Amino acid sequence: MGRFEEALGAALDCTALRRDLGLEQPIAIYQELALILYNISVLHSSLGHREAALEAVQECVALNRDNCLLVQDRPNACDGDLALSLHQLSIGLSDLGHKAEALEAVRECVALCRDLAQDRSNVFNPDLAFAIYHLPFHMSSLGHQVEVLDAVLELRDEAALDRSGTFNPALALSLHQLSVHLTNIGRREEALEAARECVAIREDLARDQPSVFNSDLACSLAVFSKCLSNLGLREEALVAHGKAEGILALL
Repeated sequence: MGRFEEALGAALDCTALRRDLGLEQPIAIYQELALILYNISVLHSSLGHREAALEAVQECVALNRDNCLLVQDRPNACDGDLALSLHQLSIGLSDLGHKAEALEAVRECVALCRDLAQDRSNVFNPDLAFAIYHLPFHMSSLGHQVEVLDAVLELRDEAALDRSGTFNPALALSLHQLSVHLTNIGRREEALEAARECVAIREDLARDQPSVFNSDLACSLAVFSKCLSNLGLREEALVAHGKAEGILALL
């Protein structure tokens, strides 16, 4: 906790200095100031200062919007920074219960990332995957059941086009969230299919990087087992549960 507070104090001092310098060199300094405000928001969140975190990232987003207007001769030059700050804004808004505003922020983030990915896919595709991954969280809290499914299907389509596997971890996470959401609203067959696909993806990921993805695979197998049990498929549920327990025993 102490290190976070020290880092926050240093960032706040740096912010004050950058504000003064920004009067003379607006573009370069405002870009730095926006980044510092982003880091301040993350630090406040880590310390549980939700209101302060939201205030900092709101200013960060405003600065990034201004920066995008100042560099109109270089399209998309600041859009990546704006997308990142919008994602943090969505988290801050959601933490304080502003679900509708959080959803709009993450939707704008997705739109920006998609445009950027068309030109610089190696740089921005992970950002796009991460943003789309968060859509189901915000949408499910607002009851947007159809959009939850659409968001995951969109990510699945992106994954199919991207042979590097960039999207697969985020797709698995979205399918996991989708399965839980569908179970909660009583759509058990669809929940099972989402859980089954999640397990298949994570098995491939864990095969290549077991130390990174085995715990996630165990978690998805547990959800898969529950989905099977909900549909009366007891034997298959026990098999999936046994696999999960076997993986956890090795962690």
